Amino acid sequence: MALLVEDNSSRNPMRCVDKSGLSFEFSLGFLNDHVRVRASCNGLLFCSSMKIDRAYYVCNPMTREFKLLPVIEERRLTKIVGLAVDPYTQRYNVVLAVLADSDSSYVLRLFNCLLFDSETNVWKKLVFDSFGTGGGLVYTADQNQVVSVGRSLYCLSVSSKILVFDLFNEAWKEITPPAEIAKSCTSRVLLLELEGSLSVTNILGEWMNIWVLKDCLREEWELADRVNLGSISEFLRETAFPVTLNRDFIFLRTFRDVWVFRRKSRKWNKVHKASWRFHAFPFRSTLCSCYY
Repeated sequence: MALLVEDNSSRNPMRCVDKSGLSFEFSLGFLNDHVRVRASCNGLLFCSSMKIDRAYYVCNPMTREFKLLPVIEERRLTKIVGLAVDPYTQRYNVVLAVLADSDSSYVLRLFNCLLFDSETNVWKKLVFDSFGTGGGLVYTADQNQVVSVGRSLYCLSVSSKILVFDLFNEAWKEITPPAEIAKSCTSRVLLLELEGSLSVTNILGEWMNIWVLKDCLREEWELADRVNLGSISEFLRETAFPVTLNRDFIFLRTFRDVWVFRRKSRKWNKVHKASWRFHAFPFRSTLCSCYY
């Protein structure tokens, strides 16, 4: 498990940082384009071109293999970007949710969902009524965080719901987070993948709670860990959120640093320092092909 750090203010913007703090330059120059990483899943990256309008890539930076996806027609603001990769079949999907009208508010009445399937090599356009899910599709725009678990993509709504896109049925639904999170109005909540399950973390003051979804149909959650953030200054804690975790480690970023928490020893260590403007994505090396 490692972290991919995209530092927008550096000459060498991409670095891969492991749990011990060792890092190496991580170049996407083989794409011959100026790109931004938009999503990461099971060793593959989904990138958008900064120079070519509506050009998207799926690439494996370890093998330097990449695929330029077919051009899409949509030019509107993208609200959700998700990548789901099956490491066994090497099939992958990309989901883009965009505004379906000129309304630029966070609450979307109608929206278009573009679904790319590596099996067919085509985009499919799906149109949804946001209010059909119950609470309305309202997205947090700060992290544009979408988590892939199995054949589903998960993202958060401001209405304290978790939105689930089922890739099998090509439909959205809602599930309820743990009651402690749903009732809280002040904690910061994020989604992560934990050993093949969906987890929800909430940070309130000096504490970060980690919940794991045990049964999606019954919406049963289990408190997996409670982590003290006292080793991190109060100023940095205000901008902190976890990026990836497993049973042994938690990667957490602030607005300028990357920290690792060792769950067995219960100790924090700062492993990377970046500029004030950077993005971080979970990453693991793979030989998975982009040409399934």
